[in-house]
Amino acid sequence: MACNISTLGDIVESLASELAKSIQTNDTMIEELKSLSDDDQYHKDRENVRRKFNELLTQCFSSYPENGNNESKFKISAKLNPPHKYYNKFTLFLLEKKFKDMKEQEDDLKLELDDLLFNDLEINDPYLISLNRKHKLIKNYYLPNSSKHVLSMEAGAVDSVDLIVKTKFGLKNRIREMMIERRNETVKAQAQGLFSFIDLLFLDQEDEFITISCTHSAMIEIGKHLCFNLCDLMFIISENSLLYGKWNLLKEVLKLLMQYQQKHTSVMRRQSSTQFQGDHFVPYMRKFLPFQGGKVTLTDISSMHLRNLSNYQSGFANRRTVHCNAAPSTTALSPLDKVDFLKLQNGSDIRGVAIPGVEGEPVNLTEPVAEAIAAAFSAWLVEKKKIDGSRRLSVSIGHDSRISAQTLQDAISRGISGAGLDVIQYGLASTPAMFNSTLTDSAAYLCPVDGSIMITASHLPYNRNGFKFFTSAGGLGKPDIKDILERAADIYSKFKDGMASSEEKVSALVKRVDYMSVYTSGLVNAVRKAAGNLEKPLEGFHIVVDAGNGAGDFAAKVLEPLGAVTFGSQFLEPDGMFPNHIPNPEDKTAMKAITKAVLDNKADLGIIFDTDVDRSAAVDSTGREFNRNRLIALMSAIVLEEHPGTTIVTDSVTSDGLTTFIEKKLGGKHHRFKRGYKNVIDEAIRLNSIGEESHLAIETSGHGALKENHWLDDGAYLMVKILNKLASARAAGQGIGSKVLTDLVEGLKEPAVAVELRLKINQNHPDLKGGSFRNYGEAVLKHLENSIEADEMLRKAPVNYEGVRVSGFGGWFLLRLSLHDPVLPLNIEASSHDDAVKLGHFVLAATKEFSALDTSALDKFVQV
Repeated sequence: MACNISTLGDIVESLASELAKSIQTNDTMIEELKSLSDDDQYHKDRENVRRKFNELLTQCFSSYPENGNNESKFKISAKLNPPHKYYNKFTLFLLEKKFKDMKEQEDDLKLELDDLLFNDLEINDPYLISLNRKHKLIKNYYLPNSSKHVLSMEAGAVDSVDLIVKTKFGLKNRIREMMIERRNETVKAQAQGLFSFIDLLFLDQEDEFITISCTHSAMIEIGKHLCFNLCDLMFIISENSLLYGKWNLLKEVLKLLMQYQQKHTSVMRRQSSTQFQGDHFVPYMRKFLPFQGGKVTLTDISSMHLRNLSNYQSGFANRRTVHCNAAPSTTALSPLDKVDFLKLQNGSDIRGVAIPGVEGEPVNLTEPVAEAIAAAFSAWLVEKKKIDGSRRLSVSIGHDSRISAQTLQDAISRGISGAGLDVIQYGLASTPAMFNSTLTDSAAYLCPVDGSIMITASHLPYNRNGFKFFTSAGGLGKPDIKDILERAADIYSKFKDGMASSEEKVSALVKRVDYMSVYTSGLVNAVRKAAGNLEKPLEGFHIVVDAGNGAGDFAAKVLEPLGAVTFGSQFLEPDGMFPNHIPNPEDKTAMKAITKAVLDNKADLGIIFDTDVDRSAAVDSTGREFNRNRLIALMSAIVLEEHPGTTIVTDSVTSDGLTTFIEKKLGGKHHRFKRGYKNVIDEAIRLNSIGEESHLAIETSGHGALKENHWLDDGAYLMVKILNKLASARAAGQGIGSKVLTDLVEGLKEPAVAVELRLKINQNHPDLKGGSFRNYGEAVLKHLENSIEADEMLRKAPVNYEGVRVSGFGGWFLLRLSLHDPVLPLNIEASSHDDAVKLGHFVLAATKEFSALDTSALDKFVQV
């Protein structure tokens, strides 16, 4: 059969109508379920109720479909017309339906949240404001729950379910939880296709169509397996005022299905035995409403208190991801996947895939893996600190806005507490703040901590995540990370079934602190001090911020207290799907976005951060970008005013023009080192240790650290230095606006062409003969080096720490070998395109005999 429908509500009705055929003769089922919901046996033996519930539902579905044609097709084609693209379409459908049902009952418009599916509704949206005027909608519907809703699903064999989306779609809703992955391959194989409805909720164009096609037997399985283990659904049936008629059970099942699928980010790649905690309604709360006491599981803050917090009020309790608390699992897991821990190392960080759903990217940063790594870091820390047992060590944990952050934080907490250390959770935080927590001396904020862990993968896609580790000595280096991963592999191998630590044990040892308020206060005080202790030294400045939907809270917590106008700031809302642009100050789209914001709002300055705020860039009032070489030049000018003659340490891909600017114009020394922010910082520290003064270590990527700031890699502090310059220049009558910054980089010679091309090594090519890509790459570089010596037009850099750097034809190139990947990145800069092409041709000629090297990107460049 087929049916045409025009609204999401009709989809619910139509699916419910089809499934309801299975209970047309079972008029007593709902009454039986109602009686079960009032039975105290639920509280005494939950499993008995679950079994009874499942028996009823299995009986209910057993007679469907009619006429015994199990393979006849059921299809729905729908045109969706969402009232507002940023909000959960199904939530708004229910909201409107509720108002319609209650149109004559004005006194009852204080809706209870367990009747609705609210998901971070904000009353400042125009559509919702109109609803508020019409229906007296209450603003305080922004509510976390006072209790947990845990949904477990066990899937059996499921027939094929095919979802066809005929036009481009986007995920627009904020995703606050993630699936807690289970590692049972048999169940995983059986469950394929069960969760294929998610795209219904995220079509963002009015003219988009969606088609669902599946067999009748598949529809039965979807309904059955959704219902299994949902005994809490009984309480919806017994209390929900929206229920009517004999189709009510299945309508509510479908609502719960849609609610569940909003929390996932991909189609047809899901596993079963899944748990999540929602921040909308709580089916099993019965007469204990969210308004009437109780505490949120993670924060331990009463829901009554949370209800009165506005969306932008400061404090830990109101951070967007705080109330999305996936309940830690202590159930047995079958058997743990094998993991190559050393492959998780990414220089001085750990990086992995934490979310399933991207083809070719299997999850390797699971909960047990994270727990093992945290336990290994704890053991490493105990060794380094050499404590005598007189006190317990403490570790702080923070995370950016990624959707896997909460689950990984819980796993890390288990690993740390299981090792006997205290856990202090900061919630949404920045990487610089996490390092800073090892230095701050404040008993009120449980500082300093002995170590800290930041959960972040910088600007990488939503499915990735990772860890950075700090002590008061700074970020851990590559040898330390390797040591920790080797320890973690040993710990992981001894895990038996599931997690090593129980939820109760973790809860007893976890403390929660709003440390970000401490960190941002320090930034505010630094600017005030630079301006002669003025309370609002940025008063009159218009500064817009692009936080890239990451962890940055710079506009509200730093700029506004200093008096700046921040109107026009964008993408401040934490959103782990990063829907607007890649949160990367090196990315052209990201820089275009902040430049447009500056020009559109006629701002004096624009500031952009990456996800975890350890990198940054700026844009002046004319739209001139200060990133890469230009940002380094600006920071060098500021630092060399304060410390004449100091050495500026940078990464290897900085320009020759920057060297001339630092050394000839500013009177400093340019020390070009390797790529990698930790390499650059460590080299600056090393230079100071041997008597060569260095006050700035900075990468073209936007990573920057200053000696005065404990060599902390801090994008926000870089911007504070720029703000200090603006404030102090105005206080001294030297000028106003971002022209001050433009004047500081006057004389910087910039290339007309600057490109980076990636030459990949084919590891399956016969030339490698089982050897490593690293050996092959080193052979390429050696041959290139020999070729240079035979060409009088080219000059090899006399001092070079990475790859082969060559000057000639009015420019330069650098070919180097990637640390982890089978890639030779090639950077070319020149004063004209023709000169850049000449350099490219030379590299092509020198590498042509290496047939395992893919030079197609370079071929394309020289042919343009």
